[in-house]
Amino acid sequence: KNLSAEEFQKEINKQFVFFQAPGMESLPTFGEMLVTGYYQPVVEGSLQKKAPYLFPLYTPPPDLLVEVSKSTGKKKISRFDGQHLTPYWTRQDIDARGKAAGSELVWLKNPLDVFFLHVQGSGLVRLRDGSIRGVHYAINNGRPYRSIGKFMVKTHRMSIQNASMKTIRTYLTNHPDERDQILFTNPSYIFFTWTKTHGAIGNIGQELTPGRSIAVDQKVFPAGALAFLLTKEPVIAHNTLISWKPVHRFVLVQDSGSAIQGTGRVDLFQGAGKEAGLAAGAMKEKGVLYFLLVREEKARPVLSPETAHHEK
Repeated sequence: KNLSAEEFQKEINKQFVFFQAPGMESLPTFGEMLVTGYYQPVVEGSLQKKAPYLFPLYTPPPDLLVEVSKSTGKKKISRFDGQHLTPYWTRQDIDARGKAAGSELVWLKNPLDVFFLHVQGSGLVRLRDGSIRGVHYAINNGRPYRSIGKFMVKTHRMSIQNASMKTIRTYLTNHPDERDQILFTNPSYIFFTWTKTHGAIGNIGQELTPGRSIAVDQKVFPAGALAFLLTKEPVIAHNTLISWKPVHRFVLVQDSGSAIQGTGRVDLFQGAGKEAGLAAGAMKEKGVLYFLLVREEKARPVLSPETAHHEK
């Protein structure tokens, strides 16, 4: 329908009721959430191990076992040690001790490219012949995600105010002797598969849309849900952060992430490439999120017309 902003608002309130996400318990105001960004990196790679392509992404190794609960659908990841099922290998086991050798998918130039691809969950690999192929999350090793940023703040390597994807990567680049020690504090490990599309694919199998796709904890929020996000995001031009702009827009829950846990976290997809990466790295903002549910006769809205408006 070709509706004016006022007509659109009336139609939305007629058909849907808005429910506000509870937000982070540690924040003083009910409903306040931490809104971060993520993106699809573009990295250099090779299908053969040959200097400088020495750092692999792996496909799921054959010894990785997956049990799916019939009642909850939750996956349990393990391996068989000859006598018992035991937790799967850690990041240190895999990267320092070669426990996934033989399952290499592609080789990258930089170990930090590998790590930050794990964080983002998908990316594009520009191969030596100039072709580009997409890689996407297949499964993880079942180990808990530990934030290296929090570890670096705790160990006084940087302040919480300065901690961002860019500053973390800069520190690790400038302190290669500390790199593995820091990376190995996160035992979680991601395995990948090739994709048929260059677009990033969320965990529900849909291609992500920059600025409109979000990742949340799908143990507490429904996959595929329509929501309304209020926050702010960076404006990047010529690889430089030039300003910030308000965000008041409809978004879709199309993804999840190991670091996105609980009712107070939202990750907003920023797109692919360097500028998207700068935007994603800069985002660490407060925001609120409302879910839209089809209205029942007795349901009443909690979002005012002044708050939820159509962003053109």
